[in-house]
Amino acid sequence: MPSRIDLKLSGWKRGRSRPAIWRVGLVLLGLGLVSCQTGDVPLGLAKSSGSVNAVTGSNMPREVTFWQPWLLYTHGSPYRRIHVEVDYVEGTEPRAEWLEGIRKFLAKECSKPGGVTVRLDDRIPRARAAQLSSSAMALTYIDGPPPGEAFMYVLYYDSGLNRSLKTSNPHAVAFPYPCAVFIDRAYNQKGFGDNVGGEVLLHEIAHLVGTARSFSHGDGAHCRRRNCIMNEAFEYHPERKWVSGQFTAQQEFCPECLQDLARWRSSPPDPGLRFDGPLLVRNAGDYQVYSLPHAVHLHAGPASAANREKVLQALRAVVAAGRSNQEQFIVSASAEGSPEEVWRALQQAKADPARPVKAAAEQLDRQLGQKQAAAGTGPALVPATPPS
Repeated sequence: MPSRIDLKLSGWKRGRSRPAIWRVGLVLLGLGLVSCQTGDVPLGLAKSSGSVNAVTGSNMPREVTFWQPWLLYTHGSPYRRIHVEVDYVEGTEPRAEWLEGIRKFLAKECSKPGGVTVRLDDRIPRARAAQLSSSAMALTYIDGPPPGEAFMYVLYYDSGLNRSLKTSNPHAVAFPYPCAVFIDRAYNQKGFGDNVGGEVLLHEIAHLVGTARSFSHGDGAHCRRRNCIMNEAFEYHPERKWVSGQFTAQQEFCPECLQDLARWRSSPPDPGLRFDGPLLVRNAGDYQVYSLPHAVHLHAGPASAANREKVLQALRAVVAAGRSNQEQFIVSASAEGSPEEVWRALQQAKADPARPVKAAAEQLDRQLGQKQAAAGTGPALVPATPPS
């Protein structure tokens, strides 16, 4: 189940988190398998009434925190640059000063001697946006960074264009792709319009780099300091504009949040984490986990056999085949290698800290065993005695 970190805005009606309609596709590649299943494959990811989680540090699952992906941004290696891609639906374009604000923040607080690029990218037609959910838009339009750069993705959209969606709070994705920010302008324009748009974007981007992860001054996701920009709610007061020139007092990061960032700058990231185009890749040895917004792909077998374009194609195919106007969380899987290599990879993946990865491994294991049995070769993938 995906998780996200929501931002509240005090004094105005809060947009409710929309319910998610889960569509799960399992795509089998390699081992001679060419079948594609895009229906409701039960991988145990959601209950019938499940919704996208708004998380705080106190209930943040281990699948969000164990790999500390924010260190890819804060530390000086393996990436010397950050590339931020900003896609937007026609009519929701963020202001240039908002984008410049996050560029300055990232350049100052992250150890990236090569600099930070914030690029306004795809302009999504309103007619097209009316047919797509925010997750489908992200998977369709995300491009990724130049080679050798860390990557962030920002999507501005308008849920009011799509009758299947409900208004959503601005939020940063915590899992499975802790590299993305979604801002629904249908929420952002209720009462406060663009007046705190820069602060909202900065707050969400700061989640991606690990700000307020410390429990000494917050809940592990938001800061307790009332006037810190990482507080869970912005206090918006129109009358402040006439006194201070700002609509909210929350303009700066508190000293404790800045200390969080200083700590992360000196902490090297997990060597198994990397970007491959827009994909965030976690190499677990015998298997690899590829993540995009609202999507996870498990590859069982040698990393050299995995292919970025095949993974992207598989995930986007599920979007095209499913209900792309509704929110969906996609899990896909592939396997390549000898039966022993794949068997070993799947057994390890079943113990992965991330629930969707475990579920994908179990489902793929079952389906491969069924394919082997149907072909008359027996369940060679799951031998009675594990290979030595």
